[in-house]
Amino acid sequence: MDKKITVSNSTYERLKKHVDDFNETEECVIIKLLDFYDENTATPSVSQVVSSYIGRDNSKYKFNSYVGKKGAVVLEVVKEYITKNEGITYDDLMQVFPSELQGSIGVIKTKTEAEDYVESSSNPELARKRFIFDKIFNLSNGTKIVVCNQWGTTLGGFYNAKQNFPKFIKHCKKHLNYEIARVDGDFL
Repeated sequence: MDKKITVSNSTYERLKKHVDDFNETEECVIIKLLDFYDENTATPSVSQVVSSYIGRDNSKYKFNSYVGKKGAVVLEVVKEYITKNEGITYDDLMQVFPSELQGSIGVIKTKTEAEDYVESSSNPELARKRFIFDKIFNLSNGTKIVVCNQWGTTLGGFYNAKQNFPKFIKHCKKHLNYEIARVDGDFL
């Protein structure tokens, strides 16, 4: 027998956002939250508390025949788009992959912009790790492009504030007709 639960409009909108982001039913999202709550109401170990704050989502995703972690998949998507659109400019790429998809850093930067970002940072070593400098794309006009590797999904079973990778997946499907699918992992 199915029971009904009444929630406020604002709570329903929050729930609906997670349903839309991950193509799941309302019940699936509620079950995940309940499972998380059930698992975390006992006194957690120190390692559980620490990992809930700094946990990493090592899920793998598939784009075409490539399988990898989030940052590497974003790199493959950008590579695919550049390959299929010979002559594309940096400005054109910024229209296709707007900075808002990633957040404060942006999906792509010119190599010079990324180097300036690193140099102006209070922690250049950490800032350098935010870009994939070993895979630089050379556009036909000579512009060198790097891709950001800072992509988040969930943390410890709850949806965190940095949900940029699900947004990137939706954008790629809607605007580029690219399919990205999760193939494994503990989160999401």
